[in-house]
Amino acid sequence: MKRLVSAFLAIVIMLCLACCTQDTQDTETGISRGSIKGNTYTSKYTGLKFTKPDDWRFLSDKELAQAMSISEEAISDKEFAASLEEYPSLVDMMVMDDASGLNLTVGYENLTVTMGGTVTEAEYMDAMTEYLQTMGNMTVDESIVVKLSGQDYLKTSCSVEIDGVLMKTDYYIRVIDTYMTVITAAYTADVTGINIEAMFS
Repeated sequence: MKRLVSAFLAIVIMLCLACCTQDTQDTETGISRGSIKGNTYTSKYTGLKFTKPDDWRFLSDKELAQAMSISEEAISDKEFAASLEEYPSLVDMMVMDDASGLNLTVGYENLTVTMGGTVTEAEYMDAMTEYLQTMGNMTVDESIVVKLSGQDYLKTSCSVEIDGVLMKTDYYIRVIDTYMTVITAAYTADVTGINIEAMFS
């Protein structure tokens, strides 16, 4: 139950950020998917390097596609950039700790499509915070700047009670080109002793 609620919260909130889609022209970018080798996810596009614990698991492309209700081909290396025009928010990587239900995603939002152009991290976070606060009993923390793989990311955390379970989600965002890199870590409040930020080197 914890795992399902946690995964649902991370994916649904990320996909909801694309709800204000506007018609825009296509743009050329160098965005590309990251790669997974052993316990490590590496993205040349973002410079992110994430190493998971041995007992966590990366979701397969088939599982990612099912979670986003799109075809596996749409998130293939060849089609990923083009798919961000049709599906302006896509997940590149998702990792789960089946024991605790914690899950972490790395994804992108096409700002040209969803926001009509690029915005700053602060502007995006303000819009996201405003949206999250419309969801009722959601508590959203103040934003801070943290380092992930040597790069500055704007971080905020939110919490909400769902069916008696206190859920927490940490958001890390960074603008690259016309895309917002969005990293989410979702977990239940009783999960302690895990330092997500230290897993990015």
